[in-house]
Amino acid sequence: MNAKQLIAALLTVAASAAAFAQAPAVGLTRAEVTAELLRARAAGELSTGESDYPKMPPFVSTLSRAQVTAEMVRARAAGEMSSGETDYPKMPAFVGTLTRAEVTAELLRARAAGEIPVTESDLDVAQTRKHVLRSSN
Repeated sequence: MNAKQLIAALLTVAASAAAFAQAPAVGLTRAEVTAELLRARAAGELSTGESDYPKMPPFVSTLSRAQVTAEMVRARAAGEMSSGETDYPKMPAFVGTLTRAEVTAELLRARAAGEIPVTESDLDVAQTRKHVLRSSN
């Protein structure tokens, strides 16, 4: 490093140090920030982890307990409530318009046309013979 670069670097460091040292205090004092933190903590406005982030306002129900209970009883009787992860979300029962024979015929036609990819069940010899026998009739 030559002398000019060294002097320039020293002046830059000195100027930045002076700027940080003379920075005026703007905003709240440490005591005000601490007081605000304590107030927010006491009011329950701070999240305490991932489970309650972002912090949501408290829920206020517009229904009475009896109305909620009646709605739950109605939904349970109508089969609209799920009973665990396996049936969530609760879907309405499917009502097919085709007969089993029509669905099987469509499956065999699609397999013969190569529209359905080969799966492990297609490699099962018993299943393949059964479908080949049915399709040849």
